[in-house]
Amino acid sequence: MNITKDNIIIRVANENDAEDTLKFLRKYYFTEEPITLGNDPKQQSPEDEDFHISLLSIGASIVAIDTDRNGQIVGAVLAGPVEPTEADDMLDEAKSCKDKKWSEILYLLAHLDIQANIYERYNVNRALHVHALAVHSRTRGQSIGRRMMEKCMENGRKLGYPLLCADCSSVYSIRMAEKLHMDCIGSLAYEDYRDDNGRQVFRPPHPHTHIKTFAIIL
Repeated sequence: MNITKDNIIIRVANENDAEDTLKFLRKYYFTEEPITLGNDPKQQSPEDEDFHISLLSIGASIVAIDTDRNGQIVGAVLAGPVEPTEADDMLDEAKSCKDKKWSEILYLLAHLDIQANIYERYNVNRALHVHALAVHSRTRGQSIGRRMMEKCMENGRKLGYPLLCADCSSVYSIRMAEKLHMDCIGSLAYEDYRDDNGRQVFRPPHPHTHIKTFAIIL
């Protein structure tokens, strides 16, 4: 457990954090996440919420708690395991999913997984994948995102993961990954990702133009 000078506790999240984490994500993650905003409807899918909250049971996610505000969550990193079958599993779910928005997100993530090919690239049979990172607007600029990522890496090593990876969908998460000296192993311009009819699937707001995959050996 780490405490910053601003009385922020950074710790591993658990299932008891589910309700507060979901409320936090609804206000400070989904409302700003480029993939969510870049695809209609602008609001996140219930399946998207369910997936992220399900990650808390794994013990690999991180929350930042403000002790000066009755333990309010001011940051979250949601992470979980991925294996070589990940792309196939996402494609199967995308094909059977009735929610068009969630289906298109799954197709994109499967495409990125295939493009990055982390399992052969790093000779691993599993990795810890960061699926979401968000920081309360009031506490931005205090390195809370970086501290949470460092805690996630530390915890990932303890859990025996050989690698941590992430698909960074915004310019801000891309900058953070670069500051953490993560390897950029894949890059996709949103304008280049199109469906079979040539339609651009995701149109995020400025300044988000690319989604990039990063990885780092733990």
